[in-house]
Amino acid sequence: MNRWLLSAATLALAAPVLSAPVKAAPAAYQVAQNDDQDQNGKGKHHDRHKDQDHDQSSQQNKGSGTKWQDESEKQKLHHVETTNEKLRNQDERERDRIQMQNHEISTMHHEQHWDWHVYVPGHRPPDWDAHRANFDRDYWQRNFNAARRYHWRAYVRPHGWYEHRWVFGEILPTLFWTRDYWIDSYTDFGLEDPPYGYVWVRDGDDALLINVETGRILRVVYDVFY
Repeated sequence: MNRWLLSAATLALAAPVLSAPVKAAPAAYQVAQNDDQDQNGKGKHHDRHKDQDHDQSSQQNKGSGTKWQDESEKQKLHHVETTNEKLRNQDERERDRIQMQNHEISTMHHEQHWDWHVYVPGHRPPDWDAHRANFDRDYWQRNFNAARRYHWRAYVRPHGWYEHRWVFGEILPTLFWTRDYWIDSYTDFGLEDPPYGYVWVRDGDDALLINVETGRILRVVYDVFY
């Protein structure tokens, strides 16, 4: 009987010790779980700030990139507009040149061919006034380069004279427009039939259209010959 009481007392004293860990385990687990939640919360908070910083940085970079792209597009647009303007100017000049050339060709084929062989240098040809009614001086007064060059006989300049680049309106000295310098077959060199009272004269590589009476130059075509 006494032995049984001792065993019962011993078990009674040992029971609280054995049950204590069982009650403490949930508390320790709960603390660990709370710590994990706190860490996860801090991590999420940190990630949220990191994402916000990344978004702000991306937005700034996007803004800088957009600004750079805008400037690049403006430069490209300006380059295209400048190029188009140059092309338009070239087209206009080419149209003017072709129009003038076609007009000259048309004039060459339809204008009356005068018998300039009867002209005498330094003298007004017969029927001067009768044949000058349709004379358009503004059309003829031009200086320009020939569209094509031709090989012809050697040119001998009058002795004692130097080369000079003539223009319309100047007076060609008499020595330069004697019959030896007249261009007989002027149409073979792409030159128009001259108006009445004018003849084509060669000076070096150039062709000059002059008044047969006064020697005044009406038109100059440069580099016709070589």
